Amino acid sequence: MAEPLITNAADPQQLKDAHVTEQDRLTLEAKDIVEVLNTPAGKRVFWRLLEDCHLFDTVFDSDPLEMARLAGQQEVAHTWRTRIDQAMPGAFLKLQQAVAIERAAQDRERRARRTASQES
Repeated sequence: MAEPLITNAADPQQLKDAHVTEQDRLTLEAKDIVEVLNTPAGKRVFWRLLEDCHLFDTVFDSDPLEMARLAGQQEVAHTWRTRIDQAMPGAFLKLQQAVAIERAAQDRERRARRTASQES
């Protein structure tokens, strides 16, 4: 476990140092997100994470424990979507478009293979 950034909340220097440390961490995280999203594989992985965490789905379930589990997963998706938007404004829309284009191409390929196999 990491050592706490602040051990005395009344110490202005500790507060200032903790703020700088946190800003450095957020800056590095944003750079990491940009780097990952600049690769096709990174886009696919991020998108699967968002889908697996039910970003676009309802979390309603008649079982309250299941609904709580789904809501927790969805919160992860919301957190990462926010981080993507903060790191690269407009990147989420581009990510959505890239995935849609890739999936449309995959669908065309599947249909072409299916048609070719039916003709043989």
